[in-house]
Amino acid sequence: MQTKLLWFAVLLSAGAIAGCGDKASLTSGDTAQDKVTAVIDDLGTSARDGDGDRICKELFTSNLRISVARASGTTCAKEVGANIFSSDTKFDIGDVTVDGTTATASVTDQDGRTSSLVFASEDGQWRIARIG
Repeated sequence: MQTKLLWFAVLLSAGAIAGCGDKASLTSGDTAQDKVTAVIDDLGTSARDGDGDRICKELFTSNLRISVARASGTTCAKEVGANIFSSDTKFDIGDVTVDGTTATASVTDQDGRTSSLVFASEDGQWRIARIG
């Protein structure tokens, strides 16, 4: 549990902004809030599936991926795997606020910890830019 909290602190300090995966396209028919929510849902699914590569390459901004790797001294996928993979990973989504090409969402995990996710868009896609 202490490692998970450290990992979230690393992501909070990483803070960079970039772009995202297929379901989160800014130009498809859903609202921006729906697209941000889809990224969070994909994060939970990928964590339950143990798919760190997908989380890092498709759901995180490139700058966040680099920051996680630098801070942990390993690859982003390995660090994510060591800290969020679990068959019971679940995220309850609270308020989602979109402001142009950035968004924030309040998320509570299965252990009751609440985090604020910051999203950014790049090439018409949403990605997680920071977790705090």
